[in-house]
Amino acid sequence: MKATKSILLLLAILTTYTMQAQTYNTAAGVRLGGGLDLTFQQYIKNHWTVEGILHTNLLSKNTGISVLAEKHHKVLVRNFGVYYGAGAHYYARKDENRIEPTVITKNVYGLSGIAGAEVSLGRLNFAVDVKPEIHLAGDQVHPIEWNPIALSIRYIIDKRERRKVKDWKVWDKIRN
Repeated sequence: MKATKSILLLLAILTTYTMQAQTYNTAAGVRLGGGLDLTFQQYIKNHWTVEGILHTNLLSKNTGISVLAEKHHKVLVRNFGVYYGAGAHYYARKDENRIEPTVITKNVYGLSGIAGAEVSLGRLNFAVDVKPEIHLAGDQVHPIEWNPIALSIRYIIDKRERRKVKDWKVWDKIRN
């Protein structure tokens, strides 16, 4: 029993030092869900990020953009976290007319939510999320849409420096 606890403690310490997450200021990559999307994430302040998603019409009928504000929380170790947020979306949705061989474009806009989990390994950030949407205009047949679970793979362009114990400024209060 002691050996199992020791091994688990050692693994927890090693994974804490080798993996780094939520340490980025800027990350960009692809998002695979209902289509092939481009994603860009920028750290703002106090664990808040802004994410822009460019929805391409590759593998999808939608072309558009989503802008989301997200709050991040670490879970157990620094390399793993969960996040949630909200924002807005706009699509130029193309549907084929079944009667005539024409394409109908509808402009759809509304509110988006997002919730997911992420982990960073070196310069790569992996995230799994779900992004429900409420369409305020353009799609009255399906005003609420539950998008499929998506996987985002981002390259960390700008890493944030890790705060050290001496940066906590606790020692300044103790000395005074």
